[in-house]
Amino acid sequence: MRRVLDIIRLRYERRLPHRAIARASGVGVGTVGAYFHRAQQAGLTWPLPAEWDDAQLEARLFRRVGDVVGVLRPMPDMAWLHRELKRPSPVQDDSGPARDHDTHARFRPPRTGPAGSGAGIRGGRLDPA
Repeated sequence: MRRVLDIIRLRYERRLPHRAIARASGVGVGTVGAYFHRAQQAGLTWPLPAEWDDAQLEARLFRRVGDVVGVLRPMPDMAWLHRELKRPSPVQDDSGPARDHDTHARFRPPRTGPAGSGAGIRGGRLDPA
């Protein structure tokens, strides 16, 4: 929380731009902007009330709005889900044309000569084909 307080203080007391605040506090410019956006959303003013401690500031800045914690979600229709999972996948369908197992072979240059003989790609030079 100390860093957040320093960032807010530098903005409101010294009127520094986001880049200067980011450089001074060791955080990214996006983080500085996000903290100011949170402060505006929370309606914070400077100076902060003296009775606020770090926990109160954190609760104001990082409050979860519209969170669904504790709200029960409806269960999906298990009969429909079971039917969908039993259907054959289009990827596993064997009715289509057979595919070559090495689909990228046509993009590789051919190797010539036995491996380690100095011929072809491995030997460091290309033989004319």
